[in-house]
Amino acid sequence: MSNTLLSIGHGYTASALGHLLLKQGWRVIGTTRSGENADKLAD
Repeated sequence: MSNTLLSIGHGYTASALGHLLLKQGWRVIGTTRSGENADKLAD
């Protein structure tokens, strides 16, 4: 079973945490209201 982080309103702090967890093999899912921020989440 894999670990998953679901972040509602994925902002600065959650983004930093998400990047760290991705490096450790976690699945990270985040939501945002901004199309520009959505593009950043995809990276």
